[in-house]
Amino acid sequence: MTPCVNDMSTILAVEGGGTKTTAWLVVEAPAMPDGDGEQTDTPVARVLATAAAGPSNYHTVGTDGLETVLASLIQGTLDEARVARVDVGCLALGLAGVQTPADRVVVRAAVSKLRWSGPVALGSDAQAALLGATRGRGGTILIAGTGSIAYGMAPDGREARCGGWGHEIGDEGSGYSLGRRLLGVVARMIDGRERKGPLLERLTVHLGLRDEQELTAWIRGNVGRPDRVASLAQLVLTAAGEGSREASELLAEAAGELVRMARTVAKSLDLTGGADVVLYGGLLTTSGPFSAMVTRALELALPLTRVMTATVDAGLCGCVWLARRGRSEGGPA
Repeated sequence: MTPCVNDMSTILAVEGGGTKTTAWLVVEAPAMPDGDGEQTDTPVARVLATAAAGPSNYHTVGTDGLETVLASLIQGTLDEARVARVDVGCLALGLAGVQTPADRVVVRAAVSKLRWSGPVALGSDAQAALLGATRGRGGTILIAGTGSIAYGMAPDGREARCGGWGHEIGDEGSGYSLGRRLLGVVARMIDGRERKGPLLERLTVHLGLRDEQELTAWIRGNVGRPDRVASLAQLVLTAAGEGSREASELLAEAAGELVRMARTVAKSLDLTGGADVVLYGGLLTTSGPFSAMVTRALELALPLTRVMTATVDAGLCGCVWLARRGRSEGGPA
């Protein structure tokens, strides 16, 4: 059994999105001196165990799905590290779909069903990723993965968000949105409303289908599946890179939507004069050309800000910050 040391805290950090959910069990040391001997407020953490599971946005998977994912991650990390629940100082959750007080009530109820009796720090995936990427400074974060959202935090604690309405009415510029727009173009080609082009053949081959009849059946059976539709975004990125006009237009439209979201948040919080704008999510951290397109557009729209791309573990690092903020405020977040 790993002992708890007086000057350290064991945190179970969980970051959840529309496609996957990941967890770290970490032992956090107190703030350490920097190279000049000055004390910093950056947590130093050693990862004891990791785990991964499927999506955890309860608006999509339901509360039962959320409970199943959390139970798997909690037990998986504790078993790997051979740590007991009572030795964990805080369960820190940064989850997609947590935007309102009502969302917090739902998630805390789900956690209580797992018989978790310790402190819980709870925030959105956007809040966690922003804290992790900026080391607690705040700013604006633009997330484009399965879904999309812009979120900001001002130095005085004010917060704002734009987007994040879900795949049914929003999530512009997201993986789902790109995939959905691709399916729309292909559907019009099948109908004969548009001239049949390379995207129709690309999609058919990509899905391992034989003809338009099978493709039609696939579209009708999967258009309501955010994860499957979002996976088609990579096809759009590849096609644009190989010169497809239709795919390039879809990317340009997606970039424009994302930039409008980030600009709206930054302006509402007066963060246009030098604060960070962080890019995060699968579309913006793994696609160089699309990330570069969004970065260029942001630099034009918000010329005094610094655009940076977060590391893939920013959300989990941010969950550690959520736990630290809860302690500094005298209780769980």
